Amino acid sequence: ERHANLPNAWEQFKTGIQDGQRKLNGWKEKFKIDLEQEIKSFDKSAAALLDEWRARGPYEADMGIEKAQGTIAEYRQKLAQKREKESSLRVGMDIFTIDKPPYKELQDLSGSLDQFETMWKLTEGWNQAWEQWKTNSFQDLKVEDMNVTMIQYRSDVNKLARDLKQFDVWAKLKDSVEQFKRTLPLLTDLKNEAMRERHWLQLMEEIEIKFDPYAQDFTMDKVAALRLDKYPEFIANLSISATQELNIERSLQKIRELWENTTLNIDAYRTEYFRILSTEDIFTQLEDNIVTLGNMKVSRFVEAFASEVNMWEVTLSLIADTVETLLMVQTKWMYLENIFVGSEDIQKKLPNEANLFNQINMNWNQIMTRMHNDPNVLRSTKKEGLLETLNDMLKKLERIQKQLDDYLEDRRRAFPRFYFLSNDDLLEILGHAREPTKVQPHLKKCFEAINLLELAENKKGGMYATKMISPEKEEVTFNQAVLVEGVAVELWLLRVEGMMKETLCRALFATYNSLKSTKKEGLERWIRDCKGQMQITAAQINWTFEVERVLTELGKGNLPAKKKPMKSLYKKWKVVIIKYTEMIRGKISRQDRSKLVSLVTIEVHARDILDKLQATKTESINDFLWTSQLRFYWDTVEDTCMIRQNHALIKYDYEYVGNSGRLVITPLTDRCYMTLTTALQLYRGGLPQGPAGTGKTETTKDLAKAIAKYVIVFNCSDGLDYKIMAR
Repeated sequence: ERHANLPNAWEQFKTGIQDGQRKLNGWKEKFKIDLEQEIKSFDKSAAALLDEWRARGPYEADMGIEKAQGTIAEYRQKLAQKREKESSLRVGMDIFTIDKPPYKELQDLSGSLDQFETMWKLTEGWNQAWEQWKTNSFQDLKVEDMNVTMIQYRSDVNKLARDLKQFDVWAKLKDSVEQFKRTLPLLTDLKNEAMRERHWLQLMEEIEIKFDPYAQDFTMDKVAALRLDKYPEFIANLSISATQELNIERSLQKIRELWENTTLNIDAYRTEYFRILSTEDIFTQLEDNIVTLGNMKVSRFVEAFASEVNMWEVTLSLIADTVETLLMVQTKWMYLENIFVGSEDIQKKLPNEANLFNQINMNWNQIMTRMHNDPNVLRSTKKEGLLETLNDMLKKLERIQKQLDDYLEDRRRAFPRFYFLSNDDLLEILGHAREPTKVQPHLKKCFEAINLLELAENKKGGMYATKMISPEKEEVTFNQAVLVEGVAVELWLLRVEGMMKETLCRALFATYNSLKSTKKEGLERWIRDCKGQMQITAAQINWTFEVERVLTELGKGNLPAKKKPMKSLYKKWKVVIIKYTEMIRGKISRQDRSKLVSLVTIEVHARDILDKLQATKTESINDFLWTSQLRFYWDTVEDTCMIRQNHALIKYDYEYVGNSGRLVITPLTDRCYMTLTTALQLYRGGLPQGPAGTGKTETTKDLAKAIAKYVIVFNCSDGLDYKIMAR
């Protein structure tokens, strides 16, 4: 039965489903219509809310922050309600698949609310900042922070300009910020750290109103009340002046601090004294500071510091003069201290100057001791009367120096070779006048080749010089011993010089006579017994004599045709040279070998001249080839050696040159000799020229050895003046 009713039941079920579907469609249509009507109504209400906001919004600055924020909050609540209603409508729209874009009115309202909320927050923040600034003490204001705040607010306000610039609230805030921006330079100038009381007094005088800028109740309100904004140019110039004056003030402070901490570098000197060391840094500081003060004086902003600048100019000038005078006094004191404190002989020779120096020495020691105890430059140089005392000491030291120079000049006149010694060397010699042994180290500065004197005591008492010893250890015994004790040093040195020349003159004559009487076989003994300098000169005298004897014979013209005396002389000289060279190769002492080497050097040149005379067939002693040679003669009238070359006639000077080497003589050497001997004859100067290291000086020195003249070698420098040349 149940199965039989199943078709009917199914049909009934289907009919019920269809009826329900019809009813549902009817209800859905009704709901959709209602939803569409509700959406239309919501559209109108949203537009009305936006219009209401536009009509009642907080656009006026006079509305007040609290009321404006209340209005914004009210409309935010209404907007929230609308957003909630919109959300419920969106659910129905989704069900009925109604496409509806977002509500622009609500979006516009939300954006406008955000902008005005930001606008009023900015207004509130700016007003709070302004209230804080205008009520704070003016001296407590931080203009840099105010400037940063202003820049931030100005930037934020400008960001809202596109949408809100037509509204009063934006315009008023914008004007307020811009007005503050225009006022800020004025505040910056007034708050300049360089502003001092004198500048505020100038401002009060300008506006004719008195006020206390340092009082706690002096605020921005009072600044505004003073209407200082009417004087922007004056205040700006005042601030610039204050800044420039601050630079001067700081520079002066820096100078003050520098000299309060600058000290003299003073060190111990000879245990009981003190001396100033390097002052380069002090003079560098002085130079820099004096330039700085000079620049200050020409500045138009220096008036407030004129007296201090002048004070420092005077102070630094005093420091410079005092330190410079200290150094000059110290230099002269150190030089004279070595002389007067260390030498009793000088003190006895210059008693007045010695007493004066002792006074200066005591005063100087007191000054330096005080400076050592307090080395500050500023305090130590400002001591009253110090500069005058130093200048007086300097004058006295210069007077002592002059007397000392006059004394030394007298000694130099007595023994002219002292002119070639420095004052220090000469003073050391004079200081040891009673001790000849201590003078010995200076002999080589006074003589060409006297390295030492052999000193011995006489039976009668007293010390005598008996021999002169060269650097090569060659010894020459004086003809007569020279007393060197109990006699002024310049006098016994002069006697040594005279005895040197007398001894060499006699030795030369003896050496020459010995050579003339010596055969070839006796040359070894002649070399051994005679001194090297005399041997060379005697050989040259002998050579000149032999050559002129031959030339005289040739000049007479009555010799047989086969006889050739010049050739014979040439052969003779070759034989002598061979003999000398054999002796050099033999077993002889070092000194004898040195003699022979120098002698052979000269004799080889003599042989070469003989060869030239023979080759050119010279037959007269007046021939230029012969007269151009350096020729040595023994003058029997004067009883001395004379040297001729061309028209020059020079007396052999008998300066002891020792057993030293001689240069090889070349044609260039001969030409130099001709020039220099002519210069000597005419009392003129010779000027050998050529590249460095080619032998100009050595050639001149070798000529001096040949004619036994004392030669001084010195180099030109900045220290070489006319006074030294006059010596």
